[in-house]
Amino acid sequence: MGQTERRMQWLQQHGYVRRDEQGNVFYPPISMALLGGVDPQRVQDACTRAMRDGAHTEDGMLVCTLPDELMRDMKRGANGLQAQYNTTDAALILYMEAQRYERAQKARRTR
Repeated sequence: MGQTERRMQWLQQHGYVRRDEQGNVFYPPISMALLGGVDPQRVQDACTRAMRDGAHTEDGMLVCTLPDELMRDMKRGANGLQAQYNTTDAALILYMEAQRYERAQKARRTR
């Protein structure tokens, strides 16, 4: 198993990536936030508002439109992360950011 497959397996095991029966990859809100370099709470709040406003689900996945300001910030953040890691490989960037996020969450719990 190659490094990319190991990363994707870790991301799936930790809930950062989901796959449907056809093998399509879906990213939950926290992953979208990490890929966009924004606070995960912002994306979660936007999804919660979208659900209240009538967003729907397809195959158990929330389908919603994020606010323009959040999308702009996520695009800027994603560009910054691509420059930081010198890659456009979303799986690699998500893996690195998820590792960093997990370490930060663990540090918060041990304080």
